[in-house]
Amino acid sequence: MVLLVSSGSVQAADATQHSRQFFVITFEKGAAWVDDRRYEHQPGIDAHLEYWKVLYYQEILLMIGPLQDQSGGIFIVRASDESAVDAIVERDPAVIGPDESFRLERLDPDSPINLRNN
Repeated sequence: MVLLVSSGSVQAADATQHSRQFFVITFEKGAAWVDDRRYEHQPGIDAHLEYWKVLYYQEILLMIGPLQDQSGGIFIVRASDESAVDAIVERDPAVIGPDESFRLERLDPDSPINLRNN
């Protein structure tokens, strides 16, 4: 998937956003994280969440949520491949700056426990 970024918006350049590949992104505390603040009071949170809201409306981001211990958050996205997810994450304002680090994992949609296949 090619993403076009201009004027603070993200646009999908092709139809691969409806791929069957799903990825879990775990954002972890970065250098700018302030330990005595909840996630909604962290520096840069507004730009971070606004970026992901656009991806949600494009049906790229499926689910988002902070970890209960406030150590980061989980994002579930749909993309054509891992490099497409890397490109999405690298454009996140929280990742562009020193705010956060992340870990990426691919979900297996063909797993026997997938409810769609049963």
